[in-house]
Amino acid sequence: MYVKKIEMAGFRRPAPDGTLRGTIAFVAADQRVNVDLNIPHDLPPRDRSTRLQLLSEALRQLRRMPEFRNRSAALSFAPGLLPRSMQKGARAAG
Repeated sequence: MYVKKIEMAGFRRPAPDGTLRGTIAFVAADQRVNVDLNIPHDLPPRDRSTRLQLLSEALRQLRRMPEFRNRSAALSFAPGLLPRSMQKGARAAG
């Protein structure tokens, strides 16, 4: 999967349990993988640090999916898509 775009949606209204729920989407030309996440309501979802934490957790979950964990499918990212701090272990295509 060659990820060309990463989208973040939700994380605006608290759920009944007090968390903010949202989705990080990894978008390729012919595929889209959504990773649902919950965060504590007191974390500012638009803060850079929180966004990086969300992205990091979504990547962790994506890599644990069987097709990527077993390496039956490749996972790569468009140049500049991931912050430098997250590029270790991620294959950037170019």
